[in-house]
Amino acid sequence: MKIDTRSALAALVFCLFAFFFLVADSSFAYYHPPANVPPGPPPNYNQVDTSYFMGVPTLPGVNADSGGYYIWVDNTSAWNIAFRIFKTTGGDENYHGSVLASMSSPPTPGVNVFATNFEIYGDTANSYCYKQNDRWGWYQWDANLYEIWWDVSTRYTSRQYDSTDVLKICIRGCAIDFNVWSDDWDGRHFDADNVFLGASRLRLSRVPGFSDTYSGISDPYASTGHSGDRNCSAYTRHPGSGSSYNKYGLISLNQEYPCDRVLCGYGSRFGGAFTYEGNGLEFSAGCVYNPCQGNNAPVLQPPYSYNTFQCTPIPFSFDVDYFDDGNFDHFEKLSGPGTINSSTGVVTFTPGPATQSYTFRIMGTDICGASDTADYAVNIQIDSPPVVSCPGHGLLLCDINMTLCSLSPVNLPGFTWYDADNNITSVTAIGGTLHGDTMTFTPVVGTNTLEVIARDACGLADTCITLVGVSLNSRPDAVSPANSNQFVCALTEI
Repeated sequence: MKIDTRSALAALVFCLFAFFFLVADSSFAYYHPPANVPPGPPPNYNQVDTSYFMGVPTLPGVNADSGGYYIWVDNTSAWNIAFRIFKTTGGDENYHGSVLASMSSPPTPGVNVFATNFEIYGDTANSYCYKQNDRWGWYQWDANLYEIWWDVSTRYTSRQYDSTDVLKICIRGCAIDFNVWSDDWDGRHFDADNVFLGASRLRLSRVPGFSDTYSGISDPYASTGHSGDRNCSAYTRHPGSGSSYNKYGLISLNQEYPCDRVLCGYGSRFGGAFTYEGNGLEFSAGCVYNPCQGNNAPVLQPPYSYNTFQCTPIPFSFDVDYFDDGNFDHFEKLSGPGTINSSTGVVTFTPGPATQSYTFRIMGTDICGASDTADYAVNIQIDSPPVVSCPGHGLLLCDINMTLCSLSPVNLPGFTWYDADNNITSVTAIGGTLHGDTMTFTPVVGTNTLEVIARDACGLADTCITLVGVSLNSRPDAVSPANSNQFVCALTEI
């Protein structure tokens, strides 16, 4: 549980999946599409300040003025590229392009690249493979320099409501080259008016100082109009490291899909390493603030010790609190029984049958990798039953025997009880009445049973019994010898 925040981050939390190496050089390098052979790491185009890309936009309704590219950096510092349809009637719309970035590891689906709403659709009746356009891939140009390309189509006809596809790329740092293209639609031409940046959806054309370094947008993989052949676009294959993916994952050589035999030969043309060589709308992004600069490690907070009483062992939970910069990521339990919820810090375990202390070592880590550890103790007291004691208790026959002059009430002391948990709720006397440690009972001749029961708040009880043998006193019997006569000479003692 988060209990406090030292300060809000000045910029977005970076994405852990892949790291972007910082590039200091901001000069324009020579670049000649469609050759698409990067002379080195970006920036290679007119650089747009990254502040324009910050924040997640709300996508507007589908219309010609809101179609195109939406590009933003989310709160994990991941770059998101949404391909938004222009119109809902007729044909399909295509999006080609690439991102060039320095990354510490190859682009990998589900790790640092996430494709959302990508589809495969085999419309064999119309001999078109519209949704087979939804694919992406990567190629390694140099050490840590990767091109991530896409080939996506959207379609809103024939009940194929595919208005938006999204490619999310987790990279961090400076200078990312964008090369984006979309086909003509309704007689209009794709340009900087159709690229929307950040939460504000600012059009790229309205960014002060922006100009397309290599103007004259063209794409070698599309023909005029909305015919199906553009959906068979084959990017240029290269030797070296690279892979291609679609909805089902990695595309293998000679892999076939429903309409392969009708059109394109889709699988065999897209297994392997490819690049995008179109001359799209080109621009570079500036630096993303590194939120880990000046980061303070989280500090796990008290209480560090808990005391609890249980009637019987049941699961016990405690909550690890923390103080941090607002970028806390997860908890780990390094030692101790039970489990910990890595998100909430709730530790849960079931104690053993006896009173015992349990220790835990917990670590909390923020998204920058900084961590803190703390030791916690839970003292579990398990209920113990009461203990009662009766006088003479434990003898085989009558514990106590007494002879009485009458059957009047008798006071018998020596009845005691205690509980280590100090939670006795009732003491019951059977056969008499208790006054402190003394039981008063009205005896009968023979065996008298006196019983004491002590019960605690958990329902545990103890019992003791005293057996008192009672007999009544009888009068004494006098015995004298028989009468006799004696003759004496004098009255002396006989």
